[in-house]
Amino acid sequence: MYRKDLMKFLWFSCLFVFLFNYYSPYVAEENGVYTSVSNSVLNTSSISNSVLNTSSDYLTQLILGGEAVGFEYQGDGILVLSNNRVATMEGYIENITKEQLTVGDIIHKINGIEVNSAEDISNILNNEENLGTEVTLTITRKNKELETKVTPVYDLFAKKYKLGVWVKDYINGIGTITYIRPDNGQYGALGHPITESTTGEVLGVKTGKVYNCSIVGIARGSRGVPGELRGAILKREVLGSVESNNDYGVYGKIEDEKMIDSGTLIDVGGRATVKPGKAQIYSSIDNGGVQAYDIEIIKTNYQSISNEKSLVFKVTDKELLAKTGGILQGMSGSPIVQNNKLVGAVTHVFINDATKGFGIYIDWMLK
Repeated sequence: MYRKDLMKFLWFSCLFVFLFNYYSPYVAEENGVYTSVSNSVLNTSSISNSVLNTSSDYLTQLILGGEAVGFEYQGDGILVLSNNRVATMEGYIENITKEQLTVGDIIHKINGIEVNSAEDISNILNNEENLGTEVTLTITRKNKELETKVTPVYDLFAKKYKLGVWVKDYINGIGTITYIRPDNGQYGALGHPITESTTGEVLGVKTGKVYNCSIVGIARGSRGVPGELRGAILKREVLGSVESNNDYGVYGKIEDEKMIDSGTLIDVGGRATVKPGKAQIYSSIDNGGVQAYDIEIIKTNYQSISNEKSLVFKVTDKELLAKTGGILQGMSGSPIVQNNKLVGAVTHVFINDATKGFGIYIDWMLK
C-alpha cells in the first residue's frame, strides 16, 4: 500500500529558496512575526564541544548544523534563460536560433575571452574591433563543451550591440547548513544542487559568499503548493565562502570563528546505522536559533551509489506541524539525527503532503 501511495506523490526538489535578483538582498517579504519554537533537547551523552582527533580525512565527528544562512555566488559562466527580441531598423527581431543558443546553455567565452557577467558580454560585443561582426562563443550544452557563432545586432533603444538573449550570472537565496568540519571549517549544505528554476540547470561556482540571514516569516504550504521560509540576507555579516555546487549540495568554508567555536560536535552515522524509527531534524524556522523537531523515518533505501533520495520520513512534531504544516522550502540541508548520530539531511518534500519528505545519507554529502 505504501509503495502505491508513494508513487502518487510528486516530489518537489527546490527546498532551497533562491531568487535571481540583482538589486535586493531580500529573498521575500513577510510581515508576520514568529516566536521561538521550544522542543526536546538532544541527548548530549555522545556529543561534546571538545577538540577531536582529525588525523583521518573521514571524521568521526562533525559540528552539527541547522542554521539558516544566505548564499550568493557568481556562476562559472553565464546561463541562457531565453531569447530576447532586439529593436532594430527592421523592427523587433529574434537574433538567435536554437542551434546557436538555447535555454540552459552556459556561455564561458567569447572569442576566447572568459566572461563572468552580463557586463562582460556587452563589453566584448561593443569593443571597437568586434562591432557588428560574427563572434565565437564557447558554451556548455548538456554537459558537453562546444562552439557556436553568432552575429550581434544593434539595439536602437539600448544603443549597443546585443546577442539577443536573457542571461543570469549569479544566484542568491537562503538554505540550511548540514555540518561543519571542526578541523578546517569546511561545510556542507542543502543535500542537493541549486538549480535554476526555469531551466533546471546546475550552475557551477566561480566565486561566492555565505552570509548570516534573518528569518522574517513563514508562508505555509497547501496541497500542491509547498510552503517556504522567507528571510533577508544580511550582507554585512559574512560567514564564509561558497566554493562548489554539485549533486550532493553546496560546499565552502566557514570563516566565522564564533560559529565554529560555539558549535556542537556530533558523532557521524550514515547508511550503516540509520533505520526506520524515531529521529530528529535540526532547523531554524525563526530567529530563535536551531531547534530539534521530531520525525519518524518510515523507509530507508539500500544504496551502493549516491542518491539524494536515500530515505523517507514523516514529521511528527506537533509544534513544527502547527507552525509550518511540515517541511518548507528553505529547510533543505537540515541535519537528520538518529540515536545521537548525524545520519543525513533533508532534501525534498512531497508536494501533495508537506508532512513527508526525502533525505540523503550523510555518507554521500561527505564524499
